[in-house]
Amino acid sequence: MKGIKTYLLGIAAVFSCCTVLTSETYGAETVLYVGVDPHLPPYQFIQDGEYQGVHIDLLNAIAEEEDLIIEYISFENMTDCMEALDEGKVDIVLGAIINREGERSQYGTEILSSSSVCMIVPKNKVDEFLDGQKMTRTSYQEGTITFSFIRNIKDLRAIPVSNQERGMQLLLDQDVDAFVGVKSSILYQLHQKKLEDSYTIVSNYMLPIEYNIQVREGDRELLDQLNRGIESIRISGKYENIHKKWVDENDYRLEQIFRRVAVGIGAVGTAVIILAAASVRINRMLKRQVEEKTEELQEANEDLRKLVVTTRNSNELRNCVIENSPSAIVVFDQQFKITLYNPSAEELSGGQQLKTGESIWGCELFREILNGKKENLFLGGRGYRNQEFSKQTDTGEWLYYRYNLYLLFNPDDEVRGAILVVDDVTVENQLKERTIEKQKEEALTRMVAGIAHEIRNPLTAIK
Repeated sequence: MKGIKTYLLGIAAVFSCCTVLTSETYGAETVLYVGVDPHLPPYQFIQDGEYQGVHIDLLNAIAEEEDLIIEYISFENMTDCMEALDEGKVDIVLGAIINREGERSQYGTEILSSSSVCMIVPKNKVDEFLDGQKMTRTSYQEGTITFSFIRNIKDLRAIPVSNQERGMQLLLDQDVDAFVGVKSSILYQLHQKKLEDSYTIVSNYMLPIEYNIQVREGDRELLDQLNRGIESIRISGKYENIHKKWVDENDYRLEQIFRRVAVGIGAVGTAVIILAAASVRINRMLKRQVEEKTEELQEANEDLRKLVVTTRNSNELRNCVIENSPSAIVVFDQQFKITLYNPSAEELSGGQQLKTGESIWGCELFREILNGKKENLFLGGRGYRNQEFSKQTDTGEWLYYRYNLYLLFNPDDEVRGAILVVDDVTVENQLKERTIEKQKEEALTRMVAGIAHEIRNPLTAIK
């Protein structure tokens, strides 16, 4: 009996030493000053004097994993947050919008959360919207969507606002007719105000939107630490639980899986302790087995992480952008072979059937747009923004297009392909030309009237 007690005391001493060594290894806690735009519920907001939301809970979980102390500092909007980061007033910015221009940020973490941009209108104005009646006032948050994108949807007078809550409040106060914003934030705010039955979404999945954590330029060590924390909470299940707490409260399947895994790990841990107390030999054998299983688990976790990232990116790109975008979108690799396209691309190609794996040069329209760019498209390290292209049909009619060409990068910042986005702006140009001609006619009419008046005066005097 005495020998067993002595053995158990020895095990406790070993665990204590491990704890001390672990504490000495990681060192003292680090204080991080975090810039926050608290106007984006349910991701980050202030309620009852406390910071709350998806991003807040995620960062707190990361801080717990990495022994960080978080101090939040509020700013009016994300632009002010980024300026504070550049000036050194904060160490990181929480909830930064990931650039969708195709240019990778070197100092942004992995994706924290994602949603989509949609348009919402009062239900009593839905018929006006669907019938094409003129809606002149639409608010939108700067950074979530471009002004030109909104103008291409309908005849709108877009009013930019600094944050999501401001844009929603303009809609609720009837100062605007519609609001273009982050779908999850819109639904959350309507639910909190019990106004779900008074408003409806008329344009769903206009664009995807993703958020991450931005660090100061050059702070690669902090960036790696935050990414390590994000990966850790994904593997532990905290990430999924936090998201479901604020955004999705219906899907508990993944939570149940992680709970079973936790119970299994607990049972294995108990068995290891019992066996270790019974026999040193068994303990050594289990130690070797645990090391083998740990290596397998690490490999499985890495495969799972890659699969999650690949699946998420593929689904969001296809469902939120490619399939539902009004613009023609074609993705191709460095050999100019098509890897992805949407229905709008097939429609704009004039009936030419597109196929993945075939060359984009097989489509006449896309071939004419890319003409002259083949040799140095991937060498220059840049894309093309808001370019114009026109062509004349066999009937003599002119067609006008506006296109953007974005480069795609792999995790090593190497170019792996490009995205071509094309919009038919023929009607838009025709309207511009009609407006110019109308202005010319009005100017000519006024000039003729003035000449007639000047001639009439001397003729009256002579008479």
